[in-house]
Amino acid sequence: MITIKRTSIETLCSIAKEWNTFLETSTNNNIFLTYEWLSSWWNAFKTDSREFYFMLARDADDNIVGAFPLQMVILRFGRLLPLKFLVSIGRGALDHEETEYMTFMMPPTLPGIEKKVYAAMAAYLATHGDEWDLIALTNLLSGNASTPILENELNKIFKLKRSPQGNNYVINLSETYDAFLKRLSRNKRRNFKRRTKRLHKDYDVRLALITRENEIERYMKDYYLLVRQRHHWAPNRAKEAFMKTLCRNLARSGWLRSYMLFLNDVPSATIFGFAYNQKYYAYKAAFNPDFFAVSPGTALYAFAIQNEIEQGIKELDYLIGEYDYKQYWSNEVREIDYIRIYSGSIKSRLKVHSIQLLGKIFKLLRLFKIYLKKI
Repeated sequence: MITIKRTSIETLCSIAKEWNTFLETSTNNNIFLTYEWLSSWWNAFKTDSREFYFMLARDADDNIVGAFPLQMVILRFGRLLPLKFLVSIGRGALDHEETEYMTFMMPPTLPGIEKKVYAAMAAYLATHGDEWDLIALTNLLSGNASTPILENELNKIFKLKRSPQGNNYVINLSETYDAFLKRLSRNKRRNFKRRTKRLHKDYDVRLALITRENEIERYMKDYYLLVRQRHHWAPNRAKEAFMKTLCRNLARSGWLRSYMLFLNDVPSATIFGFAYNQKYYAYKAAFNPDFFAVSPGTALYAFAIQNEIEQGIKELDYLIGEYDYKQYWSNEVREIDYIRIYSGSIKSRLKVHSIQLLGKIFKLLRLFKIYLKKI
């Protein structure tokens, strides 16, 4: 017998160790579902328009066997159209506070009982259908063996739509760095060696690895400097608070592993990342455009890859995003989908269809304005 109950953030805090232990044995053990990540995000971004909607599945012995770690986001399109939107904590389409990428992949369960857990979750969502209008399960790994099981169980009750979301670029690492280099094409090896040689010839090169709490403050200043220089973007208070809290929590757990390249003592390239479960997550990268000609990012990735191989990491995950540098190094591309689930109530469907119609109208108006400017 599987029982589904909603869990408050306070309850999750009290069972943090139990949750992480379950996650380690689940079908989806990744850092974005750890207590450290979820609690850091929620404490930074919680607002009056968000509600913690974390559903836990427990067996007859009260052991955690599965979960849907969701949040309720109230999106208001005018006073008459408040949309109650269930999305995974940390990420959501139409939700501007997403943290760039959230590896939901699949709602985690214990292996072998996915069907029972997903069926129980679907029944719970149906029973509480008056509490939500639309659900978006984002970043589902289409090749995951649990994906068709989840889709089948949800499809028995709800009307749902599955759509492609993007690509996940990955490097499956070799046992040694030399073996990794040999897997590259001859042109790539030559290009890499030539650029590295030039870098060390023209500059005083210093590499830093950030893993400890006392290194975070200095690193974050250099990190945001490079992000502003490269991406012309600066964090708001909530995002900055989230990043600092996250770094501290990851450092305490031994998962923080960020890289910084200095050329003549000037911050020139960075990889904000972390290592968990034999995987390195390259969460965000940036470089100083003034050093573009010498490709500081390429040199830094080479150093990071070499170090991660030495640390026993089996995979480097670039996460989602279409960038040339990801395709340059990666040797595997995984398709990522998302599932939209529509509530069975007529009122909810009318709201969703009305908002979709309004979106199309606004899009047409924008295109019409562009057309008028051209004529």
